[in-house]
Amino acid sequence: GVGTVTTDLDGTWSIAGSGGPRQVSGDLYGPYIDMNNVAGAEASYSGTADEGVPLAVRFDDGNSQRDERDVFDAINDVHDFFQLFAPGFSYVHQRIGAYVSRTTGYCPGNAWWDGTINFCAAGGAYANTGEMQIVAHHEYGHGIQDAILGWQGSEGLGEGNGDIVSNLLSQESIIGRGFYVGNCVTGIRDSDNNLIYPNDVIGQPIHAAGQVIAGFHWDAMMLLEAVYGPEQGAIEMARSWHFGRVLLHPGTQPDQVFATFFADDDDGNLDNGTPHHEIYCEAASNHNFECPEILLGVYITHAGHPYTGHASDDYDVSSTVAIFGDGVLDESSMTLHYRVDAGGFNTVPMSPGGGENEFVAAIPSAPLTSVIEYYLSGEDDLGHVGTSPRTAPDELHYFRVDHEFIEEMEFATAWSVGAADDDAATGIWERVDPVGTIAQPSSDHTEDGTDCWVTGQHPGGGDGANDVDNGKTTLFSPRFDLTGAESVNVTYWRWYSNSEGNSPNNDYWDVDISNDDGATWSEVEHTTVSSNAWVQIDLNLADHFDAPGLVQLRFVAADEGDGSLVEAAVDDFTLIAIFSTTGVDDMDDDLAIRYITKLSQNAPNPFNPRTEIRFSLREPGTAQLQVFDVRGLMIKSLVDQALPAGEHSISWNGVDQNDRPVATGVYFYRLVADGRILTKRMLLVK
Repeated sequence: GVGTVTTDLDGTWSIAGSGGPRQVSGDLYGPYIDMNNVAGAEASYSGTADEGVPLAVRFDDGNSQRDERDVFDAINDVHDFFQLFAPGFSYVHQRIGAYVSRTTGYCPGNAWWDGTINFCAAGGAYANTGEMQIVAHHEYGHGIQDAILGWQGSEGLGEGNGDIVSNLLSQESIIGRGFYVGNCVTGIRDSDNNLIYPNDVIGQPIHAAGQVIAGFHWDAMMLLEAVYGPEQGAIEMARSWHFGRVLLHPGTQPDQVFATFFADDDDGNLDNGTPHHEIYCEAASNHNFECPEILLGVYITHAGHPYTGHASDDYDVSSTVAIFGDGVLDESSMTLHYRVDAGGFNTVPMSPGGGENEFVAAIPSAPLTSVIEYYLSGEDDLGHVGTSPRTAPDELHYFRVDHEFIEEMEFATAWSVGAADDDAATGIWERVDPVGTIAQPSSDHTEDGTDCWVTGQHPGGGDGANDVDNGKTTLFSPRFDLTGAESVNVTYWRWYSNSEGNSPNNDYWDVDISNDDGATWSEVEHTTVSSNAWVQIDLNLADHFDAPGLVQLRFVAADEGDGSLVEAAVDDFTLIAIFSTTGVDDMDDDLAIRYITKLSQNAPNPFNPRTEIRFSLREPGTAQLQVFDVRGLMIKSLVDQALPAGEHSISWNGVDQNDRPVATGVYFYRLVADGRILTKRMLLVK
């Protein structure tokens, strides 16, 4: 008869009145949650209060269900936690409808947010999701995500952020412990994981993908708690997590990682780091996310030296230097470090060039077939040392000196990915051993190789997982300084598929070639025609340019219209430039493309007692083909004579130089030709 009242945060209450006793009733309805039980009578308390005498209002199994009490308490806990770092965030001050003991909709074994939060009763192998507060935290997290972004984001971001709310409140990494009846150990997800972006995100179900961003924030929270203690460390992480999303509205996982650094910043300048940059960077690296680079000290910019066919000229190296912070560059410290064919490093002082902050030096000329590796270094007066590449000498710039460039894609070389206007969301070029789908090759083209460049490794699942989508992706060949060459021929093997999926044959495969270091480009291929097989493409530079210059190719796969299934791959690239100094200036251009000096795997292998060994020569000359045992002793000479350019084949019947059968075991065969030494292994089994 005297009205209603809501308890304070501690659960205490009082109401003005006179006389007594008075009948008191109560239910689980407050400023932040309206608790509803769809299976029967809702939680309800009744009792009698005397004026001036405290009355405890208790909800227990006699007047309420456990799921009602758990969800009610969980949402109030979320509200209370947000008051510690974002008290002005309006969403947690609003009342949300909550429904427990549901048996329809997504039930059993589920919970969901649809503006309200809903929890299934126990059923079959599944427990009551309303009795797991960590699940209630997660579902409420979807409401927080929607309040900030207006949607759940892509790449499982909504699920991941729901898990993060649970991790913060429970201080436990496992989501849904007890989700399955009889299992209170493993749960359904774990934020303490080694999953990485994009492999475990792109093409994965949203709940699984969300574990990666949750893993980043879990790792950061653990590191912060080690510094500040459990309570303050969690608050520090929650603050950057929350305000990063509020400020930047990230819709992808990498964007949310960057937003976390952004919110951690304390002076409006990410270039000089943030208070917890090292911690967040460690957490980001754990899951293959990038960290914003701290710009402090000496920064040396250098585009790399092109591959070159010039063996008599010095090789000019130019760089630009920038100083971040209060230091001043010590110009005398600018140094070029180089080595030839993995020998010892030599140093050359760098001198100011003609451009602003430019420093130059030259690497002495090197013989044909040399591989030159180098890096640049400099220091300011505060002792900050900068290098190019940034991780030198662990990583080095390098180029080859040759007129014949054979690239089987088996090793990381000077190929690069990404044009300024690339915008594909998935299917970005990468050098891998392809898994294979109806549109992507299941193996590379190289006869005895493994890797090639493909538009995104297939992560499993449907054929369209991690194909090219929503834009284009570009692969660049190395740059080749071919100035002065009399002719240049290029061949490569490519795979292109645009005939599968919902909107086939609408997108283009493009290959272009530049003769002026990328300033202008000439079309090599422009087609929507799929091959779904490896196809060899030959081109002569003379068909595009009057004289060779600084040459580079680019390969572009795109899916810019309606969604379709687009995949591409590139392998076994060969470029041959004819200079008057090579001694082969009269070589037929077609032969230059068709034949390269190469040693193939014997067949059959293993064998008994006979096997065939195939090899090819780029030009006529003396060739030696010999068999060695595991001790390095030559046991059989198969070829030692002058041979014409082209394909050759010879058999070995498993006998030594004296025609005696050799024993079962591993043997090596070596081809010496065209200034090259090529070796492979074979197995004789009797």
